[in-house]
Amino acid sequence: VLLSDGNEYGGAALDEVYNARAHGVSVDVVPITYNYPQEVSIEKLLLDGEQRIGEPFDVGVVIGSTHDTEARVELYQNDRLVSRKQIALTEGKNVLEFPGIRLDRVGQYRYHALVDPVGATADSVFQNNEALGFTIVGGAPRILVCAPDRTEVVDLIRALEEETITVDFRTAETLPQTIPAYFDYDAVVMANVPAHSLSEDMMSCLLYTSPSPRDRG
Repeated sequence: VLLSDGNEYGGAALDEVYNARAHGVSVDVVPITYNYPQEVSIEKLLLDGEQRIGEPFDVGVVIGSTHDTEARVELYQNDRLVSRKQIALTEGKNVLEFPGIRLDRVGQYRYHALVDPVGATADSVFQNNEALGFTIVGGAPRILVCAPDRTEVVDLIRALEEETITVDFRTAETLPQTIPAYFDYDAVVMANVPAHSLSEDMMSCLLYTSPSPRDRG
C-alpha cells in the first residue's frame, strides 16, 4: 500500500508502475479527491547542487496559491535566517528569487524556505508550507588567461581576482602542453593570441578542453 499526494520529487512514478507490471505485479490506483479553495504551498526550492567559493548564486522558491493573497517568505541557511520578504501572491505559480548569495567556506549547506500567508483563512494545509535544499561548496574557481603581454589583460585579471577567482597568466609559449594540465581550470581565456603562435598539438589541447571535462560530465 502506497499513500502519496501525487507530486513527484525524484524519478517518475508512472515508469515504476510500468516496471512493476512487467514483473507481474498488479497495481491498483484509488484517487483521493479534495478541495482546498484557500491553499498556499511551496512546490519547489530551486538551488544548484554545487557552488564555488565567493561566486554569487540565486535561490529560487516556487510557490503555488489558489487565490491572491499576501505572504511572508523566509529563507534559512543551516537554520540561520538569511532573508525575509513580504510578497503579493497571485493565483497559480509564483517564483520568488533570493539573489546574490555568496559562501566563503568549503562544505555542505542546507537551505530551508518557509511561506507564511497573511490571514488566518488564507491557507488550509500548513504542512506543505516549507521546502528543503542542499548545496556543496567546492574550492575557488580557477581561470587560465593567455595573452602576449600581461599589461594587455591587467584590467581583466584584476576584475576576476576581485570576485575571488584564482587567475593563472601565461603567454602562448608557456601554455601547458598536455590535456590533463587543463583539467584544473574552469575556463581558458585567449586574448589577442595569434594562431601562428600555437602549435597544432596545442590547438588540439584547447579544443578538447572546451567545454571543460567538468561541464561535459
